[in-house]
Amino acid sequence: MLSTAMLPILLLFAVMFNQIYAPLSRLPGEFAPDIALMVALFGGVVYTPWPATALGFGAGLLQDTLTGGLLGVGALSKGLTGLLWARLWRQIVSETALSQLPLLALLTTVDGATFFGASILFSRHHPGWDTFFPLLGRQLLSNLVLGPLVLMLFMALHRKLKRPKRFGWRRNDSAITFEPE
Repeated sequence: MLSTAMLPILLLFAVMFNQIYAPLSRLPGEFAPDIALMVALFGGVVYTPWPATALGFGAGLLQDTLTGGLLGVGALSKGLTGLLWARLWRQIVSETALSQLPLLALLTTVDGATFFGASILFSRHHPGWDTFFPLLGRQLLSNLVLGPLVLMLFMALHRKLKRPKRFGWRRNDSAITFEPE
């Protein structure tokens, strides 16, 4: 039970840590995958659609809060991405990373377009298309290069938390049986 609640908390801490310190932006080429998007995608792999949507929404809302942007715009796009990924994962995607890359590119584009469209609707300052396409291209490249690595890290964390305890006193069965042979 504790590990079930621990994973979303750790993932949201990863979003918070990335927004505060941005450790991946120090890489050569300034590749910085969208950790909130990766949390939403990971939620789609592990959870059913509604918890995946809630995790994506929470990651997006946390990202919006820490960046000082329009509150709820990132939450909307990340929640929608978590919902889409959860549905698509169960229907068409296999476990291989090569088959996930086109879908990762598609969902990065959907997330970026949703964020851009919501920014146009709800912001007083309308960003132009000349800023959208270079930012989307850079984010797409970052997510395609480093996104699978981040997802593998999240999956390893999930397996580590789900691993049963080997030496727990409740797991040992008695070697003595009292039934007649």
